[in-house]
Amino acid sequence: MFFDQRISRPGDKSLFHSLESLGEMALQAFGKPDAGPWELRGSRRVHTFSNVMCWVACDRLSKIATKVGLDARADHWRHHAGWLHEAISAWAWSPRHNTFVTCFDGETVDASLLLLLTCLTGVHDVCCCQGLDERGGFHAA
Repeated sequence: MFFDQRISRPGDKSLFHSLESLGEMALQAFGKPDAGPWELRGSRRVHTFSNVMCWVACDRLSKIATKVGLDARADHWRHHAGWLHEAISAWAWSPRHNTFVTCFDGETVDASLLLLLTCLTGVHDVCCCQGLDERGGFHAA
């Protein structure tokens, strides 16, 4: 909408301002327990996937604001994206397993994390998954 040149009517400042309410909702949802992307009944935990989606909302709003020339709003959303990224990196990374884990301060992984590794780290390499075996389990220590 904002970056695809094929769109005949690209996004504008008005649409950006409408999207900001979603960013505010993402900020409110960050760090709160939920059922995760698999909607596990009875498993309300702080899921990495859900919190990365909150970061994505703020990160993309920053980029959109820059694109439409709203520098102050870009700074606002960049600031929020920055601290969300730091929090996710601190709470969802397992140095013991050398990978992101399913829940903050958790020890397990699931398939929802595979695309997030590239999204969150910008690394297009398997180095951030080196603690995993071919079945997605952890290598024995």
